Amino acid sequence: MKHIIIPCLFLCLIFSQAFAQDDLIRNHSALQFYFVNGYAVSYKFPTKGTLNYRINLDFGANYSYSTGETTQENYIRTGSDNTKSISVTLTPQAYLYILTTEYASIYAGGGVFINYSYSKQNNNDNRRDYTDSSYFINNYKNSSYSFGLSALLGIEVKLTKNVTAFAESQLNGGRSWYSWKNDYVSDDNSPGWSSTSQHGWFVDYSAIRIGLGIYF
Repeated sequence: MKHIIIPCLFLCLIFSQAFAQDDLIRNHSALQFYFVNGYAVSYKFPTKGTLNYRINLDFGANYSYSTGETTQENYIRTGSDNTKSISVTLTPQAYLYILTTEYASIYAGGGVFINYSYSKQNNNDNRRDYTDSSYFINNYKNSSYSFGLSALLGIEVKLTKNVTAFAESQLNGGRSWYSWKNDYVSDDNSPGWSSTSQHGWFVDYSAIRIGLGIYF
């Protein structure tokens, strides 16, 4: 990843020479769109002082469906898997431009975040041999909440009068709550369920994310 990001930033710096203005347009409103290592959108508020403020909405969703069949020496096993998931993170942040040139700026800051994630998985497992058959239906549900503090470091490069490119990364730490439940039906049509929950502290580092900012 480093071999890709560093050349991209270098090219952005060269490319921006053709569109350079007197200074970076830091004091205006902006929409920032993330499209590498996750999708998100930020709104940057107009700024007259030293600190800059923005609010970030990070949204992820996934759907997958798969089927398969396995043949062994004395039985055939078939099954399907259907998974849906969603994750939403809201992060208000304040940051400061710590180094500024005519074409680029380095910024650092932090804020708070709150996250909610949910996934649902339906799994069908059928097995039959020469004398008998069996099946299981599992319905898994996972949900988690987390909140905490984030530290931010990034670079912003001017491309045109109103467009910038940026790359940034975050260090997050906080507390999370997680729950898991499975409602299942076995081959004798008897229902059942199992569940677990846990909570604890965590620290994680996000991969470098790249996007474009549009100022207005």
